[in-house]
Amino acid sequence: MKPITRVIVADDHSCVRLGVRHLLEAVPSLSIVGEASDAQTLAELVDTCPCDIVVSDIGMPDIDGLRNATPVLRRVLRHPPHPRVVVLTMICHPPTLSGLLHLGVSAIVDKRDTVDALPDAIAAAVEGHRYLSASVQSAFEETGSFPLPRTQNTRTRLWER
Repeated sequence: MKPITRVIVADDHSCVRLGVRHLLEAVPSLSIVGEASDAQTLAELVDTCPCDIVVSDIGMPDIDGLRNATPVLRRVLRHPPHPRVVVLTMICHPPTLSGLLHLGVSAIVDKRDTVDALPDAIAAAVEGHRYLSASVQSAFEETGSFPLPRTQNTRTRLWER
């Protein structure tokens, strides 16, 4: 029996959070332990609610009224041990996506990809692999650049369904 992976879901759109919850609750090895609708709530949850994975949009309101959760994710990833981060986004700008990978994000899933991409990304992150969904991979391929792992210890493995 697989151990239970505790997941926090953060997105400013309630219908997206509901859809992600519904999708992930169908995976027996996953348990949703918290939900956030903004960066401040995400920061508070990560500080108070033990989790293994954070699934987060990056375009969420923060305490300054901006729409950027990256500072919270940077803080989450700064000091090990920390939860692995899976970004769920509509952003397909390769320099932004590369920046997320350099922060230490384990996986990036485009919201336009198939619903199987998110559970696959979480599984890869749990196993210590990097995951880029098909649309994210395509964004990098279109520019002719591909992100390098953050450190020598990071094993890069692209999972596709």
